[in-house]
Amino acid sequence: MFVLQRVPFLAGAWALVFACGGPSFTGQEATAGSGGSSSAGSSSGAAHGGDATDGGVETGGKSTGGKASGGGGGSLSGLGGVVGVAGNAGRAGGGTGGVAGAGGKGGNGGSGGAVVVTPPIPLEGLELWFKADAGVTEVGGAISKWEDASGHARHALQTASNLRPKLDAMGLNGKPTLVFDGADDYLTLPTLPGGFSKGLSAFVVAQQDSDDGGCFGLFEASNGPEIDDIHVGAWQGFMQYEVADQYLQTVDHPVLLQKPELIGVVHQASNAVQLRRNTNSLGESQFPLPSSKAREQVYIAHTLYGECHALSGRISEIALYSRAVSDDELITIEKYLQTKWGCCTE
Repeated sequence: MFVLQRVPFLAGAWALVFACGGPSFTGQEATAGSGGSSSAGSSSGAAHGGDATDGGVETGGKSTGGKASGGGGGSLSGLGGVVGVAGNAGRAGGGTGGVAGAGGKGGNGGSGGAVVVTPPIPLEGLELWFKADAGVTEVGGAISKWEDASGHARHALQTASNLRPKLDAMGLNGKPTLVFDGADDYLTLPTLPGGFSKGLSAFVVAQQDSDDGGCFGLFEASNGPEIDDIHVGAWQGFMQYEVADQYLQTVDHPVLLQKPELIGVVHQASNAVQLRRNTNSLGESQFPLPSSKAREQVYIAHTLYGECHALSGRISEIALYSRAVSDDELITIEKYLQTKWGCCTE
């Protein structure tokens, strides 16, 4: 423990020194020189041993006072801080009455570095991101809110208690999922800005439990029925992606019932479109990108298309981008979703 002491210094003046222990007066009554005017590790360099005032030759006198080397040096700090090395004790001036020089002061501990977590999917252009294992608010056993993890806080809500889906902690391949009853359950989102000049990409991990041959929506954004619409869902038992009055439907690949699917859409700035399932292409087409208009009617598990029904199934994750992801990003996103949900391979 460091102790602050006053010791006499030369001709009656007082000096402050730091010492590891109290002064040692073991010789004659002579006043010994201090162990150095600065503690070891200070900026003053070597500490002076001091002149013996009454020691006499027999007890050391000037011949033994000498200069005591300062030992501490500047303390270091870094990750966690490195404690400064203790200074060497100053050699006692006058031989028997010197005060030991203090050790260098320990460095302050450095602040711990922040842990940087790399997101599992790219964040550039990410407009919406919903995950069934996070951000779900239940009221009375039903979901009133599903938080958007994209950073835009476009949370999905359902204020009517009778229209709320349920959360099943083991409902999709033994993992969490939102269950929609096929009658009237759905969630509503805030306005989705326009700005799809760089393309569009969408990914949904979902499962359809039953199908009557009609149509349903997994995700839809529009300004009314068939107005500025962006739609990912199914029609007549086949997956479909639609923008305004143009669409791509995969008539050779029926919807899989009671089995998880990873549905993907990549719409390039060049207007090329690819609809995917479980990392494989279901079909390709060519039509214009969504217009730049903001869309005020945005839904999960709901559509405004006439004669369509509510989703009878479950959804575990949705991600929407306002750009076409690259091939490398596509592989990263699909691998992440397959690994996380333990599903969706052909």
